[in-house]
Amino acid sequence: MTLLKRFLYFLILLVSCTHVHEPVYFQNIGEGWSGNTVNTVIFRHNGILTFNNIQITAFYDQDENIMLVKRNLSNNIIETYVIEDDFNTRNAHNSISLGVDKHGFLHLVYVNHGKVLRYQKSMEPLSIEQWSQLMSMTGINEDKVTYPTFLNNPIDSTLIFVYRQGNAHRGTVYFKKYDAKNEEWIDYPNPIITGEQDSPTICPYWNHPVFDESGQLHLSFVWRKRPVNGKINNVGMHYIRSSDNGMTWYNCAGDSLFLPIIPESPTEIWSIPQLSNLINQTSMAIDANSNPHIVYYSNDTGQIPQYQHLWFDGNTWKNSTISLRKIPFNLEGKGTLQIPMSRPEVIVDKNDVVYMILRADVSHDKLMVISFLPLDYSPENAKKEILCPIPVGYAEPLIDRMRWQNDNTLTILVQFNHQPQTDKVLDYHTSPVFLGDWVFKP
Repeated sequence: MTLLKRFLYFLILLVSCTHVHEPVYFQNIGEGWSGNTVNTVIFRHNGILTFNNIQITAFYDQDENIMLVKRNLSNNIIETYVIEDDFNTRNAHNSISLGVDKHGFLHLVYVNHGKVLRYQKSMEPLSIEQWSQLMSMTGINEDKVTYPTFLNNPIDSTLIFVYRQGNAHRGTVYFKKYDAKNEEWIDYPNPIITGEQDSPTICPYWNHPVFDESGQLHLSFVWRKRPVNGKINNVGMHYIRSSDNGMTWYNCAGDSLFLPIIPESPTEIWSIPQLSNLINQTSMAIDANSNPHIVYYSNDTGQIPQYQHLWFDGNTWKNSTISLRKIPFNLEGKGTLQIPMSRPEVIVDKNDVVYMILRADVSHDKLMVISFLPLDYSPENAKKEILCPIPVGYAEPLIDRMRWQNDNTLTILVQFNHQPQTDKVLDYHTSPVFLGDWVFKP
C-alpha cells in the first residue's frame, strides 16, 4: 500500500469513527501482511496482552517478519522490534501467540500448524528486543503442534500452555505449566481431551478457555467428526471446569471426569446435530457469578448460519439466536475458509452486561458490538453498534482479554485482511495495523 493510500485510509478511518461508538484511543502501529487472516484469526491466544500497565502485541509486517509492539498505557509511547525469519505467512493457521509469566518474561510461539513447536522466551521482563534461541518447552508431544494458547490464573499467576497435538482427524489437547521459580515447563500427567482413542476421524476443538476471579478454569469445546461430502462436521457444545489449573476436571453437574475426556464422556451441555455449520474455536466469558457465556454460530431452523448466545443461569443452560441473516452458506473445504461471518468474541463487564464482538455481512464487514442486558439477555432488547465503519475484509476480532479483566477497557487489533478460500490463491497484500481502545458506558 502506497504512503498516499495509507494516509487516506487512516484519515477516512479517523473521520468515520466520529459517527459511531468512538474509540478513546486509535493508533497506527505499522504496516502488516494482509494476504490472509493470519494476523487476526480469533484463536490467537494471546494476540494482545497487558501486564503491569504494559501492552504487548505482535503481527506479521509488510516484509512478512514478526513485528513486536510494546505500548506503555500510562503515556501511550510505542516501541517496536522486528524478528526476521521465514515464517510462512501464507498459511493463516501460522499465527503468533503471546504469553507472560508472573515475573513479566514474555513467551512467544508461532508458525504452528501441525509442526514442531517454535518457541522463544524474552531474556528480560517485558523486553521485546532480547529473545532466546528457538527451543522446546519439555520436548514431549511437541512435534505436531496447533492452536497454541497461553492462559494466566489471576489468583496464583500460573502460566499455562494449551495446544493440540495431532491433526484435525486425530487430535489431543495437552496442557503444560510454567514453573517461574525454576524457569522450566512441566507436562501434565494426562492429556485433557482426546479423539485418538475413538475412530481416526474425530478431534476436539476448544473455544477460548477462561479463568474466573476465583481461579476456576472453564473450558468449552466441540467435537469434529468425519467430513460429509467435504462439509465440516462439528457437533455438540461441551463444557468442563477445573479448580486446580486443569489437573482435575468436572462437568457442569459437578461430576468428576476421567482423563482424558473422550466423545463418550458426559460433558455435552447443548445438542447441536451434524452438518449444522457449527463453527469451531469461538469464545467464552464468565459473569460475576462464575456462569459461562459461550458465543458461536450454527444453522437456524431454515438452515442459515446465525450467531448464537449460550449461557448458564445457575440452574439451566439457555440459548438465544442473535442474528437474522438471510443468505445460507456451508462450511466446507480444508485450511482457512473465506467465510461471510467471523467467529464471534465475547466479554462480560462488572455489571454482567454481555458484549458480542463480530465482523459479518450483516455489519457490512465492519467490526460490530452487540450488548445484552441481564438477567434474560434478550436479543430483542440488544443494542448493536458499529465500532469503526471501515470494512476489515475477512478479519476476526482480536482482543486484549487481560486488559479487559483489569479495567474494562476493550483493546482490539484492527486490520483489513483478505482470505483466499482454503489459502489456495495468495497474492501479496499489505494494510495498516491499528490498536484501538473502546470504553462502554453501563
